[in-house]
Amino acid sequence: MSVDPLTGNIFPSTSLSIFFTILDFELISQTLNFIIIIKHWSVGLESAVLCVYRTGHPLSLAQGSRTFILKPTSPHGGTAGIIQQLKTARQTLDHALKRRRADDLSDSIYTIRRIFFSLPRNHWITATSSPEYFLLERHKEVERVLSILTKHSGRENARTLDQFLRDLKTVYGVEPDMKLLSDVLEILIRAGLGKDAYDTLYYFWNKKSSFRPDSTHWSLVMCELARLGESSLLRKCVDDMKASWPFPKIVHYEYLVEGMLYSEQPLTVEEVHQLLDEIATLNLPYSDSVYSKLSDLNEKMSLKNTAESFSDAYKNRYSTRTVPSGAQFQSWLSSLLEQRSSSKSAFETKLRLLRQQGFIPTSRTLARILQLRGVTSVEEIIYLKTFLEVEANVICWSIVLKNALEKQGQSKNQGWRPAKAVYQAAREQGITPDSAMVDPLLRAMCGGQISGISEEALNDAVWLYDDFITTSSSSKPDVAIFNTLLRALTSSSNKEKHFPTAMRVLEDMRRLSVEMDPMTATSVAVLLIRSCSTFEEAGETYRRIRDLNGGVLDAKGYTAVLHAFCSLDIELNDKNNTDLKSDDDSDSGYLDRPVTKHRSVPPSSIYFEIVNDMQTRGFTKTSEVYTILLGRYAALSTRAQRVSSLRTRHSLLVTLRNVISETHHRITLDATLDLDPPLLNQLMDAYNRVGDFGGVMTVWALLTSGGKVTPTSISIIFDACGFSGACETANRVFKEIREMGMKMNRRNWNAWIECLGRLGRLEEAFDVVSEEMRIEENLELPDEEAVKVLLSFAAKAGKVDEIRERLHQRFPELN
Repeated sequence: MSVDPLTGNIFPSTSLSIFFTILDFELISQTLNFIIIIKHWSVGLESAVLCVYRTGHPLSLAQGSRTFILKPTSPHGGTAGIIQQLKTARQTLDHALKRRRADDLSDSIYTIRRIFFSLPRNHWITATSSPEYFLLERHKEVERVLSILTKHSGRENARTLDQFLRDLKTVYGVEPDMKLLSDVLEILIRAGLGKDAYDTLYYFWNKKSSFRPDSTHWSLVMCELARLGESSLLRKCVDDMKASWPFPKIVHYEYLVEGMLYSEQPLTVEEVHQLLDEIATLNLPYSDSVYSKLSDLNEKMSLKNTAESFSDAYKNRYSTRTVPSGAQFQSWLSSLLEQRSSSKSAFETKLRLLRQQGFIPTSRTLARILQLRGVTSVEEIIYLKTFLEVEANVICWSIVLKNALEKQGQSKNQGWRPAKAVYQAAREQGITPDSAMVDPLLRAMCGGQISGISEEALNDAVWLYDDFITTSSSSKPDVAIFNTLLRALTSSSNKEKHFPTAMRVLEDMRRLSVEMDPMTATSVAVLLIRSCSTFEEAGETYRRIRDLNGGVLDAKGYTAVLHAFCSLDIELNDKNNTDLKSDDDSDSGYLDRPVTKHRSVPPSSIYFEIVNDMQTRGFTKTSEVYTILLGRYAALSTRAQRVSSLRTRHSLLVTLRNVISETHHRITLDATLDLDPPLLNQLMDAYNRVGDFGGVMTVWALLTSGGKVTPTSISIIFDACGFSGACETANRVFKEIREMGMKMNRRNWNAWIECLGRLGRLEEAFDVVSEEMRIEENLELPDEEAVKVLLSFAAKAGKVDEIRERLHQRFPELN
C-alpha cells in the first residue's frame, strides 16, 4: 500500500520493470492515470523501484539536452479542481519545510510546477496574486527553500533550485532578485554544473524582469567557465557584455585569458594579440593577475622570451598608453549629461559607446553628474550608479541629500522630509553617514521653521543623531552636529522629555572627546543650564560641560555660566519649600518652624564650585563673581515680598538672609578681593531688599570709612532708612553726606524725598522739592519726578489736594 501525497488516500502500489538508457536522474513520468517517480537506479540495471501516485496532469522535465514530454490526461474537476490541488500541494510544501526534508521539498516543488502549468494561462495570475492561493509567503519562504536544499548538496537539488528560481515569478508570484540569482549560481557551480549556471545567467540576462545580472553574476559564472577551459563561452560573455550591460571589467578579461590557458581548443597568436589590443582600447587598468596568466600562456604556446610574448606585449601596451585628457573626460561627461536629459535608452547607448572608446566612470563621475543634474530622487541615483557600475559613496548620497534640501527650501515648514527619505535610502544601501552628510539635514530639521521647531522635527533630529552616532566611522564627529541638536533640545517646551536627551548628548561628547571652542561651549552651557528645572540639575549640567576635554570655558564663559545659573527661574511656591510637609496646608505657626533653605534660591555651594573651577583654570576671581550672586539674591528678595503665602514668604526671606550673610562672610575672608564700590553697593542693596537693616548699616560703614560712597550708595541707604522707619539714622546719614561734600544727583534727591515720605515727614519732603533740590539742581521749577513722589505720599496721608494747591501757589507755571 502507498499514500497519495496530494490527497492522503491509500491505494495499492504497483511494481513495474522499465528499460533505461538515461542514468543519474530522477524521472517524473506519466502513464495512464499515474505519476511514476523513479527513486532508485544504477548503471546496468533494467529495473527500478517505483512510487506510484494517482493523478492525471501533464509535465515535462529537462534532463541534460533531452526533454521528456509525456502524454497528458484530462485533469479531474476542471480549473477549480486544479486550484484545489494547488492548495493541497501548498500544504505538502509547508509540511516539507517544517520537517526540513530536502527530498520531500524537491518533490513538492516538482508537483506544484506540474499542477500549476496544467492551469489555463488566464488563471495563472489568480493563483499567484490572491492571498488565498499564495504558494509561498514571498521571500521569507524562498530563503527557507534555498537554505534546506543547499544544505543537501547534489546535482538533483541544484537543478531543482535552478528551475525553482526560473519559475519563481510565474508560479509563486515572487520577484527574483540579485541575491537569489547569486545564491543559485553558486549552488550550481558547487554542484559541478558550470554550464547550467551559464544557461541560467543568460536566461535572466535575456529575460524581461525587474533586474538583470550584474558584474558579480558574470564573474561567478566566468570564473567557473575559466576553470573548465570554456574559452568560446567566455569570449561570447565578453562580447555580449560589451554590447550591453554590465560592461566588462579587467577581471572578466582575466577569466577569458585563463579560459584560453585551460582550453583544449586551438589558439592562435593573433587571437591573443587582438585580445590585448581590445583591453588597451577599453582603457582597462593594468592587472598583475592578467600578466601572470599571459606568462603561463606563453609557456603553453612556447612563446617565452620571444618577440611574440603575450605578457611582454601586455606590459608594453600600458607603458605607451595615452591617458584621456581632462578636456576629453569633460567632453564625455557633457555628452552623457545631454543624453540623460533625453532618455534612459539614449544615456545607456551613449555610455556603451564611450566605454568602448576608453571611458571609465568612477564615483567622482557619478558625483559630478549628480551635482550638474541637481538629482534629488533616490531612484535616479540608484539608476545612475547601477548603469555607470560605480559605487555611490557617502559623498554621492550627500550631494543628493543637499540637492533635496535646496529644492524644497529649508525655510518651508517640514522641508527636511524629502532629504530624510534620501538619508534613509542611503542607509538601506549600506552607506555609513559622516558629519558632512548629517549636518545639513540636522540643521534643516532643527531650524528654519517660522513657528519654532515642531515635536515631530525634534524627534526626527534625535533619531538622526542616534543613527549617526551609533554607526559613524568618524572617531570625532563635527562639533556643529552636537551644537545644533543641543540648541534644539534646549529650545523645546517639553523639557521633561528632551532634557535627558541633552544630557546623553553631552555624555557622548565626553566619550568621543569632542572639542568645543570656548564660544560654542559657553553658548551650549548657557542654553542647557537655562533649560534645567532645579539648581541641582543645573549644577550637574555644568559638570558635564566642565568635564569635556578637561574644561573648555574661558573667563567670559565662566561669567556667562554664573549669570545663567543665578538667573534660573524656579517658581516661588510651597512646593519648593523644603521645610514644609506636603500635607501641611496651614500658614499657622510658620514663624516657629526652623528654616534651612528654599529651592528657589541659588545655593551658594554650587555657585562657588563653579567659581573654584574658574580659579583652578587660572582665571582671576573678581568682585563681579560676588556681584552676580548678590544681584540675584536682591531680585529674589523683592519678589519674595510679593508672595501671598505667609509661610512661603517667610521661608524665602529667611533663606535669602542666610545666603546673603554667608556671601558677605566669604567676601570678608577673601583677602585677594578688591572691595570696590559696585560690590559693596550690591551687598548693601541685597541686605536692604531682604529687610536686614543692620546689614545695610554695616556695609554703609565700610563705604564711608573707605571713602567709597557713590551716588548709588546714597540712593540705597536712603531707601533702606525709609523702609526701616529709621528716622534718626536717616538724618545722620543725610548729614554725613553733606559733610562729605558730595553732590547729590536727582535720583539721590528723589530717594531722599521718598525716604522722608515713608517716615511721615511730608512737610520736610515738600521743602526739599520746592527749595533744597530745586536750588541745588539750578531748576526754576521743581523736578517733575520729585513732584510725583511727593504727591504719592501726600495721597497716602490724605493731603494730596493741599500739597498740589500749595505747589501751584508757589509755582503757577507748574502743570
